[in-house]
Amino acid sequence: MIIWTAMFIPLLAIIILAIFFNKKMAWWEYLLVLAVPALIILGIKSGVESAQVRCTEYWGAYLTKGAYYEDWDEWITETCYREVPCGTDAHGNTKWCSESYDCSHSEYHPAYWEVTNSIGETFHVDSAYFEKLCKLWGKRDFLKMNRDYYTKDGNAYTTAFDSVLDHTIPTTTKHVYENRVQASHSIFNFREFKKGEASKLGLYDHPGIDGFSQGSILGPLSTDPNGRYIEYVNAYAGGPSKVKVFILSWVGKPEDISFQQEAYWKGGNKNEVVVCIGLNADKTIEWCRVFGWSKNEQMKIEVRNFVMAQINVPLDVLAQLLTQQFEHKIIRRDFREFSYLTVDPPTTAVVWTFILTILLCAGLGWFSVENEFDRDDPSGKNNY
Repeated sequence: MIIWTAMFIPLLAIIILAIFFNKKMAWWEYLLVLAVPALIILGIKSGVESAQVRCTEYWGAYLTKGAYYEDWDEWITETCYREVPCGTDAHGNTKWCSESYDCSHSEYHPAYWEVTNSIGETFHVDSAYFEKLCKLWGKRDFLKMNRDYYTKDGNAYTTAFDSVLDHTIPTTTKHVYENRVQASHSIFNFREFKKGEASKLGLYDHPGIDGFSQGSILGPLSTDPNGRYIEYVNAYAGGPSKVKVFILSWVGKPEDISFQQEAYWKGGNKNEVVVCIGLNADKTIEWCRVFGWSKNEQMKIEVRNFVMAQINVPLDVLAQLLTQQFEHKIIRRDFREFSYLTVDPPTTAVVWTFILTILLCAGLGWFSVENEFDRDDPSGKNNY
């Protein structure tokens, strides 16, 4: 890798020191000039590569329960120790001894509200949200906590999902994984986009997460009320298969925009199925293309053929098809199969590595020469 060519700098430094300052050098100083830059280069390479391959995928799920925990307090029995004067010694100095004392105290725990999703992730919410859930799901159950309290016992109230589809509240969370594809130029070679270029072309960024909610439909179709059924697909399929569906739509754009989008997203995350749909001015379907890392190519064909057989996009029916296609099938790609891909650091990282290595070798060279070591010193004192 090009970053390792910076090792020529310490090798050159050693040659210069050996020719011009040999009598001032000890063997371990040569090793120092070589080893320290090598460790620094290794550290930079590892850090930069780790940052390059770090990627975030989105997992869908749905809320299954909510809870309100009342405030309460408890008495903490505790013994503390402190140093106190306990006389003087033979020289008149103060002697100090350890003394125990009771430092018991009450500890207050404030009230809090939280919700839990179908894959066990917990989110903090406020009281209004919890009460909204209780009303939506039609239940608010009292839970006796039986705490060992001091003055306030603090019980809890819970609510649980009633399994009604339209009462589903989807959640989305971020999860980090290694994606060597996005940083490698050896095989897939997705083109790079200049700053602002993607926006001018009409490409989409991955939507952000608001609390635990993330939109899955981008473009003109995002206003379709039936879009909630796509969110349900992500909620229910996200748990078992970790699959994430995005519906991207454009009006008056050629199909080439989907290839640009695929390049911009570097093929998408390993769990994504991205359905790209081109619309005419009257919102009728012009083209459809599906991309993603899933090896299930038949699924992509089925989805594309279904969309192309329609006049308008029936997101509710498309959601049913997607659910059928995902059921009991592996959609999420295992990116460990791309571990063989090499990752080259960006040019700026290489340049800074060279600059740092030059400065480091100069400093180590100066230290080695100025260090008190002289082969011609007859006294042998300056040999370290």
